[in-house]
Amino acid sequence: MSRIEEIKKRKPFAIWDLLIYGILIAVILLLFGIFVFGGSGKAADGIQITNLDGKLIYSYEYGKPKGKIALEWQDRVEEKQEEGTLLVTVYFDAEKKDYNVLAIDLEKKTAKMRDANCSFRKDCTNTKAVTSERDIIVCLPHKLKVCALGGEKEDLSKPSLG
Repeated sequence: MSRIEEIKKRKPFAIWDLLIYGILIAVILLLFGIFVFGGSGKAADGIQITNLDGKLIYSYEYGKPKGKIALEWQDRVEEKQEEGTLLVTVYFDAEKKDYNVLAIDLEKKTAKMRDANCSFRKDCTNTKAVTSERDIIVCLPHKLKVCALGGEKEDLSKPSLG
């Protein structure tokens, strides 16, 4: 009976319990800060559009009036200037029915997928804009990749978790 009474008189947490919980919370907050807020990388010097095999379709360097279109894509890539934005449309068929429209903001030096007809949900249009070498936009149905000029160094040919 005395053992039960002794346990009832104890505090719910001992000082060492609180110390360990405090250290765990501090480590979790530190890791969260590093992964979520830990720098966005070097600012992009321009934008490149490639297919998933890495073959260049289009590239644009900030500050230039026009971008460069790969020879085999000359008839399927169109550029159009619109109020401080360069719209780049990439067509994937001769009839120009399958397309992606990339909006390059010339002042903010960002690129965002504005429109596409790749799928019902158009996931590529809902991704974050490319502002640094770490950012990327991928359109899987059209096998298209948009990243910073010279910034895509990761091998995306292998599946990854996450």
